[in-house]
Amino acid sequence: MFPVIVVSIVVIFAALMFTTFYSQTSLPTTPNSIVVTSSLVNGASVSGVQVDLRINGSTIKTGFTPVTFSGLEKGAQYQIVVYWLNYTYFRHFSDGNLNRYATVILNGSKYVALNAEYESIPAKDAASLNVIAEFPNGTQIGTSDLVNGSNFHSPGMWVQIVPPQSTQAFTGSFTGGSILPFVLLNHENYTIQMSAGYQNLHFLYWKDDQSKDPTRTIALSGNATYIAVFSTQN
Repeated sequence: MFPVIVVSIVVIFAALMFTTFYSQTSLPTTPNSIVVTSSLVNGASVSGVQVDLRINGSTIKTGFTPVTFSGLEKGAQYQIVVYWLNYTYFRHFSDGNLNRYATVILNGSKYVALNAEYESIPAKDAASLNVIAEFPNGTQIGTSDLVNGSNFHSPGMWVQIVPPQSTQAFTGSFTGGSILPFVLLNHENYTIQMSAGYQNLHFLYWKDDQSKDPTRTIALSGNATYIAVFSTQN
């Protein structure tokens, strides 16, 4: 197997690069291709999820799962962006990447296969959970804008969600991300794991209860918003 580097790029006043290694398979699919499939977290197949292929921030191809983007360039940095479908919400990629953005660099001899996992929540059972990061003066950290029909994100602070009866996060985003608010099961307990800081940004407290622990468990009862306050320290 030949490794391929998949990178999620985060920018908060500087660039931070996270790297995950995907294996590239030798099955009979055209080399320099990216295959994207989708399923529920319970393993059931899901089709028809929109997938964008981007390069240098611009969408160059759009498809719907299962989709193969072929004829791509060896060594080029591509970004795969997956969306949601009706009442089916993105949770993570099968490799454990919690972000719905994945950056792929092809090695030229194989192809990359990505599977996005989703959770289906009927509207009657759903509640939204928004998590915001801001400075003490109320300025938000992280924004999302719609440009030519595509969401572009200036990332804020990383936040991830641990589901009921689990100790491991199953989805996440940078504050201000277009996936927010998270749509979750109402009347369940979730744990919010907020970043303690990045570079000179440091978590201070939760605005609602002044708690100084960036990790907290909440009982979701209807739509909710929690605000984490950060300060800059040199």
